Amino acid sequence: MSIGLIGPGLVGGALLEQLASQVQRLARDFKLDLRVRGISSTKKMLLAKSEIDLVKWRDAFKAAPKRLTLRVLPSTCMRIICRTRSSSIVRPAPISPSATPNGCRRYSCVTPNKRANTLDMAFYDRLHASRRNGGAHYLYEATVGAGLPVIQTLRDLRETGDEIRRIEGILSGTLAYLFNVWDGSTPFSTVVRDAKAKGYTEPDPRDDLSGVDFARKIVILGREMGLRLEMGDVQLEGLVPNALAGCGVEEFLARLPEFDAPMLKRLEAARARGKVLRYWGRSTRLLAKPPWGWLNLSARTRLPISILPITSCASRPVATIKIHSLCKGPALDLK
Repeated sequence: MSIGLIGPGLVGGALLEQLASQVQRLARDFKLDLRVRGISSTKKMLLAKSEIDLVKWRDAFKAAPKRLTLRVLPSTCMRIICRTRSSSIVRPAPISPSATPNGCRRYSCVTPNKRANTLDMAFYDRLHASRRNGGAHYLYEATVGAGLPVIQTLRDLRETGDEIRRIEGILSGTLAYLFNVWDGSTPFSTVVRDAKAKGYTEPDPRDDLSGVDFARKIVILGREMGLRLEMGDVQLEGLVPNALAGCGVEEFLARLPEFDAPMLKRLEAARARGKVLRYWGRSTRLLAKPPWGWLNLSARTRLPISILPITSCASRPVATIKIHSLCKGPALDLK
């Protein structure tokens, strides 16, 4: 099996290291011949006719030409087109609306990138229709829950006749860490800066604090439930003050202490009730009348979905996802 990896950063690099440590065992025990033949970032590309030596891939990639041509990665399981933007978005070409059926038959894609599955429903429908018609695999389990089998669990439930009524939980590892660590003894802004220094946040912490990444996960889960959700259907309260939304990263970190007092007030209010603060999300399917039908929560929320960013919990929870279904009830709790 030929593999092309896009984005050899912190996560992608760890995946390559994991492959290097397991490739011999997989070949011996499962007769699975995995060969990485292409590695690409938004600035350079490393290709190999046979395979890349995973023991020395970092040195080889560092020595690769810095100019990236907008062409396909040959001899790999996916073709890519890199579009360099401010957010360095990379979309898989083989399963885009412009991809040919032959390309879909030949190339599969595995990605933790949430953007393709949270674009408008028209694109989402074409994306998955192209995948089905071409017989390719488009796998995105890691978009929600990291290593937890959330997506596959939802599919298994629905494919066996169950109906998902509600999904809720703490879906952001970064925000879970921040609220688990912050006890009020130090300013919230200090906890954010420390988390950034440890590599627990994005280079711009606002990407985590804004809640947009969290909202994308809610939309992905809602669509897996069968709901036709758009990003605009999410009620979202972020943790980025409006006054700091448009400035640079350094200015944001320097001025964040200005907003420590309101955050501490919310923490103290929760403590007064014997509870804690957590960033919580929920996607809900509601019946308007039996046996079928949808009940819109309000004109602002066109579909029954909400994000309750700083909700109260009676205990000190870890990152968790709860699935409520017709047959199982509130029995599935993934942690």
